[in-house]
Amino acid sequence: MFLIFKLSALLIGSYKEDAIRDLVLEPEWLENDGIINTASGEAPQNELSTDFAMVDQIKTGIWYKMGKMDMDHLTFCGWGISKKDITNFYYNHAAEINSL
Repeated sequence: MFLIFKLSALLIGSYKEDAIRDLVLEPEWLENDGIINTASGEAPQNELSTDFAMVDQIKTGIWYKMGKMDMDHLTFCGWGISKKDITNFYYNHAAEINSL
């Protein structure tokens, strides 16, 4: 993780409760990439979701979770990764979407 995100990741990940608004977060909402929590990137709350497995088993109305990647927020923007690697990442992602 980039150094600039280590502090924000620590702050997001150590949140316990908001005494003023009576807000308590479940532990899975504390995992983050230094900018946003990772749980919010999986599927909307209270919507059907499952882990992605096979292209031929996709059904409409279900959110498919692709799994977490070992990258922080800026890596997806091309920082700290070679141009070739980030280009391949997005090319492969687009090819996978196109195959659906």
